[in-house]
Amino acid sequence: MEGFYSNLEDGLFELAYRDSDSSYQGYCFNLMRELRFRRQLLMDTFTKRMNDGAAAWFEDVDLASDDRELDAIALAMSRKCSAHFGALLRSIVDRVAEVTDRPMDLASLPVGPYQVARHFVQSCHLIEFDKASIEVVQDLFLRFVLDRLGTAYGQFNRALSASLASDLERQLASA
Repeated sequence: MEGFYSNLEDGLFELAYRDSDSSYQGYCFNLMRELRFRRQLLMDTFTKRMNDGAAAWFEDVDLASDDRELDAIALAMSRKCSAHFGALLRSIVDRVAEVTDRPMDLASLPVGPYQVARHFVQSCHLIEFDKASIEVVQDLFLRFVLDRLGTAYGQFNRALSASLASDLERQLASA
């Protein structure tokens, strides 16, 4: 999220100057001010939702929202990331399923693109951003967060692989 905020203003400037409509430019600048003002609230809300989502996953609690439109936005946001990192994400899903000994799918993976996008969109909604603002910010979140998750997914995959290897070594040593 820090990367998101460090690039957010540049992204909003770019959107404003790409469009010749002065009212849209004003909207982008007002949104920039609003995001500065609500930065900590958005960060805290997103962090809490991610933590709650991970805890709920381990406890098998469904945190699905009642807002199908926001869930559809999150699904649309996550598609590109899911496709781009598909093989890596499939490996993570398989390893998480093996480590936790429970069925797993990409949509429910707590660190998966859909869950990350869903928690972000819901966080924006919870701090009372209007849907138009969420639509503008979602594109920037996609660009500056979801599209850059490959490194994190690679590290996560390596850690899971090492964990499975350690477990296998312990099993072989005790046999």
